[in-house]
Amino acid sequence: MEKTGKSVLIYDGVCNLCTTLIHWVIRADKTGKIALAPFQSRWAAKWLSERGMADETGNTVIYLSNDKVYLRSSAILCLFKDLGGLWKITGIFYILPVKLRDTLYTILSRNRYLLFGRKNSYIIPGPGSSDRFIE
Repeated sequence: MEKTGKSVLIYDGVCNLCTTLIHWVIRADKTGKIALAPFQSRWAAKWLSERGMADETGNTVIYLSNDKVYLRSSAILCLFKDLGGLWKITGIFYILPVKLRDTLYTILSRNRYLLFGRKNSYIIPGPGSSDRFIE
């Protein structure tokens, strides 16, 4: 999207749960169509600021795909859909009302540091994955 020509997943780079998701996306996205940007990066901060979304860095992931912005549970479901394969089956959760999905997402998100811990700094891309990160 924009600078990358790819879909972009913006996430909390110090969250252990988010970091686990990022490692999984790197493995699952065989074609490299999904770029990654932690909230803590200059690119994400600028992107969010330009759209008046700086407050969204707290308890959500943001997924940019096909010129649309997805937040919370919709971001995760759209990410899985874009990964294809068996992950598309998670689309069945779209039958749940957004308010219910996002309430469950928010409960997990607000407790993620307590449940999964946090890092002191965000992930540094390793060999073979550095091209996946925006910055």
